[in-house]
Amino acid sequence: VLCNGKNGTVTCKLNQATIAREYISVRLTEIYRSRANRVLFVKGDDQVAFNQIADVVDLGHAAGAEDVGLLTPGSKR
Repeated sequence: VLCNGKNGTVTCKLNQATIAREYISVRLTEIYRSRANRVLFVKGDDQVAFNQIADVVDLGHAAGAEDVGLLTPGSKR
């Protein structure tokens, strides 16, 4: 999940498709249903508050993510 913050709003993308925050858990649940390896990578730019990133991590855990990787804005992932 990639989160960008501009003009006080946060936009999230999942697999390069824009997704509303309220659908992140639903979509991740669908994805993890068919995967043995349930890893979530979260990347946020410097305009996104840490608590907003933490919320996305919580949504991932609720959806079944077993491992979470936090990526910095300079990461190539």
